[in-house]
Amino acid sequence: MTASIIEKTPSSDCLQRYLRDASRVIAAAIKLVGDKNAVFWFKNQPIEHFDYKLAETLVSEGRTEDLLCYIEQLAAGSPERRAKKKP
Repeated sequence: MTASIIEKTPSSDCLQRYLRDASRVIAAAIKLVGDKNAVFWFKNQPIEHFDYKLAETLVSEGRTEDLLCYIEQLAAGSPERRAKKKP
């Protein structure tokens, strides 16, 4: 999402949906990885489960619910999360 799009169409339904969904995903990520890492994760960390797409890309593609389910599974201690915690 670029600043020019936000400036030109701040009340756009598409923009508002993206911002709402991005906020939901980041809030879920904060519970999982902490507030300092959540936005970085959202914008920069490829997710293997989703063919290495970024969370930001998934939200743009309308896959917010899939992403939230994935985060819930990680929070519940799915094998993928446990594997990442091991040294």
